Amino acid sequence: VNNGALPALYDFANWLLPLAFAVFVMSFPNETREIQESFLFAVILGLLLVSAYGIYQYYHIPPWDVYWIHASQFDTAGQAADEQVRLFGTLNSPGPYAIVLMASLIFLLAAKGPLRLAAGAFGFPAFGLSLVRSTWGGFVIGMLFFVWRVGGKTRIRILVAASIIGAIVVPLVTVGPVASALSGRLSTLNNIQQDESFQARQGLYESETLLAFDQPIGTGLGKFGLAAKLATGEDANFDSGVLQVVFQFGWVGGALFVWAITVLALRVMAESRMLADRVAIAGGALFLSMLTQNIFSSTFNGVAGLALWTGLAIALCPVEIPVTSRAPMLDRKLDATERLA
Repeated sequence: VNNGALPALYDFANWLLPLAFAVFVMSFPNETREIQESFLFAVILGLLLVSAYGIYQYYHIPPWDVYWIHASQFDTAGQAADEQVRLFGTLNSPGPYAIVLMASLIFLLAAKGPLRLAAGAFGFPAFGLSLVRSTWGGFVIGMLFFVWRVGGKTRIRILVAASIIGAIVVPLVTVGPVASALSGRLSTLNNIQQDESFQARQGLYESETLLAFDQPIGTGLGKFGLAAKLATGEDANFDSGVLQVVFQFGWVGGALFVWAITVLALRVMAESRMLADRVAIAGGALFLSMLTQNIFSSTFNGVAGLALWTGLAIALCPVEIPVTSRAPMLDRKLDATERLA
């Protein structure tokens, strides 16, 4: 009603499809282990291929990527030239590319086998060269949560794998144009108050927070992002996922949404203490890391939403929950319906 049928339907699909995939993942409780194995293989192989292409793109940018940058007027991609482009790999821009790599690298912590070393060796430099600082912070949060929740032997394996990957990666990122690009981006963190992006978001929160709570019903779907371009011809990006939820759903619907997300986050943190399933812990780590990035942009829909809701689905469907002296009834595999209840 507010924004037109086509923008609203497009935005609705962007919200619905990631959530629908998460529900699909939870719909086969008797095949959880098989789903995890297939998922991890796809993620690790995908990380290797997508990040390797990204590294090639950085040193020898293909003509079709040059065409994309110019034809789409993609100003934030840097220069369409070798060693001057912000990596976007096989995706449309650095933001989604960094989210895909971040999610894959978090699940890489739970993987085994030699393929993960190769994937990590390409994945970490490509992740850094996307130059998306919010996902850098999100990965650190997810990694710390994962390491905190897993057992001692897994921590040792992670440290060994990290040492091997570090020995491969460090020479690549400490010399030449890669070092210059990363050091330039990292230097902005030392003086964050002077950073233009930080100042813009600070001004956004100061000017829009009270206005958002003047919206009891909200603007509805189709007001922001690419959906708005279908109506106005221009993007209407909103660099705050929290405020965007309130603007779209109103403070009534937004309060219910935030309450539900908070309940889910507390459930993930509480149940992860009882899990021996590293993949489920990685899913919880991804879910929580994506939540923290909502202060920078919405992570509930689109590519970011796929990462957030899939991480939640995997976290809520572990392969096993070990017996504890306080909870002997947990020595069985719960199906998705019971866990949601």
